[in-house]
Amino acid sequence: MSNLTDSELGGYVVSSRDISDRVAAERERDETETRLRELAANTDDVLWMFSGDWSELLFLNPAYESVYGGSVDAIEADTDAFMDCVYPDDVPAVERSMAALSRANRSTWSTGSTRVRTTTAGCGSRRNRSSRTGKSSASSGSPET
Repeated sequence: MSNLTDSELGGYVVSSRDISDRVAAERERDETETRLRELAANTDDVLWMFSGDWSELLFLNPAYESVYGGSVDAIEADTDAFMDCVYPDDVPAVERSMAALSRANRSTWSTGSTRVRTTTAGCGSRRNRSSRTGKSSASSGSPET
């Protein structure tokens, strides 16, 4: 605010608006994010999130390392490596689900009981990757060695 010396100035104009709804929504969002981060950090289940075209890993919790034996950094560097954990016979079903999700048809996401492979070296060692239209995918089920 500046000090005006205009002799015709007869008062002040004050404007305000109620932002309590926005503040409450931001607080709720922050609390929800905190709860989700705590859940992700303390679960033995692998939780991940990719961009809509599967090209970028947005989130992968630390359980990945104990379940699959690989590093989160390796998956961040090569999102295709996640598919190396999927049992080869189940790859087509996972790829179909990925394609459906990419088309925003979320109601079709179901891989059933997708089998995964684990190795002491972790995932990412498959020599002949199939050509995919999408990138890495989520899988569920019991790890198989």
